[in-house]
Amino acid sequence: MKKIDSELDIDELKRKDKLYLKELQVFLDKVESIKDEELKSQILYQMHRCEERIILMCKELISK
Repeated sequence: MKKIDSELDIDELKRKDKLYLKELQVFLDKVESIKDEELKSQILYQMHRCEERIILMCKELISK
């Protein structure tokens, strides 16, 4: 397995992962249907924070 050592590599992996992209699109479609703009913004922000944390955990795991 190739070692991933940069955020750019992780972004590239995400772009190539069809299941990730499909699930992300489903999530974004659902968020788009939310009428409350403040709630929509909070949900997107929280999703972004979760993804950042997952990326950090993956990097830490891979570097071990």
